[in-house]
Amino acid sequence: MSLVKWCGSNINRLYTGGCDRQIHCYDITKESKSVGGSQQHNPSAETDNWYHKEGEIMDLLPIPQLGLLASAGLDGKICLWRMDDMKPKPPLTGHVKGVFNLDWYADNHLILSAGSDHDVFIWNPHVTRQIFKLTGHNHSLVGVRWMKGTNQIISADISGMFRIWDVRTFTTVQTFNCPLNEINCMAITQPPKRIIAGGRSMKFFDYDEPTDHHLADDQACVCVLYNPVFYTFITAHPRCIKVWDATDGTLQTVFRDRTSKDITCMCMDSRNRKLFIGDQGGRVYCLNIKNGARMKKFSKPSKAKDPEKEFISSLVYWGYINEDDEEPKNNLLTASWDSL
Repeated sequence: MSLVKWCGSNINRLYTGGCDRQIHCYDITKESKSVGGSQQHNPSAETDNWYHKEGEIMDLLPIPQLGLLASAGLDGKICLWRMDDMKPKPPLTGHVKGVFNLDWYADNHLILSAGSDHDVFIWNPHVTRQIFKLTGHNHSLVGVRWMKGTNQIISADISGMFRIWDVRTFTTVQTFNCPLNEINCMAITQPPKRIIAGGRSMKFFDYDEPTDHHLADDQACVCVLYNPVFYTFITAHPRCIKVWDATDGTLQTVFRDRTSKDITCMCMDSRNRKLFIGDQGGRVYCLNIKNGARMKKFSKPSKAKDPEKEFISSLVYWGYINEDDEEPKNNLLTASWDSL
């Protein structure tokens, strides 16, 4: 047994599953007496495909509103069971590889699933085929979650890439990277709205939204750049960098916590592939403009008596070709209030 799920809502049942590919149901009000399980039914030839036979069970999802229990397995199936008698219903089929995680989108009565297929599958529990797939991840997914009270779901893959989707349009509204090399689980809390990534350590991300949705951010925008290579606008805010689609104005990506102090300015290199940002601590960081990964860090020796004057006020990327050298010379010029 590797999974234990509790279902309240007047059901008061405990469900377990795992490596034996069987599901057990217990009524804890009757001294943990077993009241049913998938092993009690012998499937006929017609319903032989309704069970997990070739892979262990990875997740269980009680759905008390429908009186159903959903189970996900490494065999790529999502099996459905009646909560009252644990008898099977037709499974949801469409995953080619194993399914690791399930969630229930209560407002629209949809099941969300994620696994090794790199896509988020959206299901109507009364239809055996998926109604939509959310594509965009390049690695196996570790989880998918619906943020209650919103039309958004969050998915994450093993590389640490998170995507936030708007289910009304089935499009990505935001992406960000977790600084861990690899993650193997995710969770969300509410309130406060927070995304949690788990790997060798745990990282917490506050799910902050502008109180005025007509604004780009609650904090001031300190700089705006246009990238003609990717057709995007880049806005710098004290604690984050945001990338916007220049064609329709939608938010593509948010890079958070890339500096130790507030961001003050930014510029791009001549190829529009790197982003340089300066902060209040007199440091400059070089970021990969596509994924926000920090590539380099520059620090200048402090000579200012007043630390508040160390912050970088301007950045200029300057490239030139020396007549004696074939390779171009690239320089990054900085200015700050300490006269250096």
